[in-house]
Amino acid sequence: MPGGANMRSKLLPFLCFLAFICGGLRAQINTGSISGYLLDPSGAAITNTLVTLDSVNQALRRTAQTDYSGYYDFEGLPPADYRLSATAHGFAPLKVEPVRVAVDQRVHFNLNTTIAAKGERIVVNAKTPQINADSSEIGSVFTQSVIEGLPLNERDFLQLAFLLPGVSPPVENSQLSTRGTFAMHANGGREEQNNFLLDGVDNNDSDTRGYVLEPSVDAIQEFKIATSTYSAEYGVASAGQVNIVTRGGSNEFHGTAYDYLRNRDLDARNFFGASQKPEFIRNQFGGALGGPVIRNSTFFFASYEGLRQNEGLTQLGTVPTTAVRSGNLSSVGGANDPFTRAPFPGGAIPASRISPYAANVLSLFPLPNLPGSSGNYLSNPIGTDQQDEGSVRIDHRIDDSSQFTMRYSYGRQDLFEPFAENQTELPGFGDLVYDRGHNVLMNYEKTFGPRTINSVVAGFNRAVRQVFAQNHNVNVNQLWGVGYMPTTPRDFGFPGISVTGY
Repeated sequence: MPGGANMRSKLLPFLCFLAFICGGLRAQINTGSISGYLLDPSGAAITNTLVTLDSVNQALRRTAQTDYSGYYDFEGLPPADYRLSATAHGFAPLKVEPVRVAVDQRVHFNLNTTIAAKGERIVVNAKTPQINADSSEIGSVFTQSVIEGLPLNERDFLQLAFLLPGVSPPVENSQLSTRGTFAMHANGGREEQNNFLLDGVDNNDSDTRGYVLEPSVDAIQEFKIATSTYSAEYGVASAGQVNIVTRGGSNEFHGTAYDYLRNRDLDARNFFGASQKPEFIRNQFGGALGGPVIRNSTFFFASYEGLRQNEGLTQLGTVPTTAVRSGNLSSVGGANDPFTRAPFPGGAIPASRISPYAANVLSLFPLPNLPGSSGNYLSNPIGTDQQDEGSVRIDHRIDDSSQFTMRYSYGRQDLFEPFAENQTELPGFGDLVYDRGHNVLMNYEKTFGPRTINSVVAGFNRAVRQVFAQNHNVNVNQLWGVGYMPTTPRDFGFPGISVTGY
């Protein structure tokens, strides 16, 4: 068809241009690279020589040819330990291992060989340079050994961010530091301006600007926090960039199982609390397993972590005394008749003048358990926190030049807060918070050459939060015998009530 041929001839230059600009992109948010020069003993370049790169733990191999200046380059490498080898005519075979590539890191490593001697082979124990001369980015990578080796309260690995210069904790009870979540200020940036990535997939809560999921320590290979002068490929937030890479399987089976228990037995008593220490029980448990499905081809890694916590919260509040409940307000300055403006005799309101609805409201206040008319109620209600988080990752090596990765992560939290945010100091009017999070990664990577890689990434991220009042099932119309409160079950619960001084 002449028309179809003409259309193809018009599209061909555009497709070639698109392929050219895509091939030149160097976005490496969740990968890294190794480059350098192959040099002889005098420092001269060794050209047109094959350099081979192998993954230490997985069946990944790539090759590159040194150019006229002896330069080699491997792009789009998953964070891992690698082995470099080169064999040039007239020179001893060279092997360098392990060369560590961290997330979003460009490793520059020169290969120095010697003149060949009979039976000689050079093996070099590599040490990756600590200073990256190819980027002005300021930040740090926390490897798996660091994450597992340092003590972490509640196994929250993001606390390691406070070890970096310029990173500070949030102010007390800030929006993102409540309900057991993590928040930070990076180089003066607001806590809502951090960016969280999980294997390069967006992991941000679009409502609160916090993270959606925090993987288990066992499911993390490493993570990087960039605090300043990072590249434009992040481009979402102006403060810290938290880039997490999950762990994949290898040719060997590895697994962990744990159960941590903490209680109040060794805790100090709150000086302002009751004589008995409030309840505290935290049980954190889980496990992980990774290994081959098909050796040298398909690998899996799965993890699960659960948290069950009961914590007694001490709060001092003010409730009406027995005299005030009966209408005797002499202890708080008495009361005036709203019709005559004259004071009631003895500062006491006659029982016949007290509204039954006011009596209903008074009944919501607990009786005082401390003397006095102010700060006379000490409570220790139990807050509960139940969390479950799991992740499954599959890495499949299709052939020597292509690989497919799929990961699904899920997390849930059921939280009961005896004292709701910005609400009363008294128990019985807390809230229930239900959080659910999903994060999915699908990544197909095709290697056309050491410097030409096509990576197709599809990601899905979703956060759901529901907040209910503790008494959301109470039908106040029926309880108080009124007809003007909401009648739809989803709107049940006590209305907002404010009594001056209480």
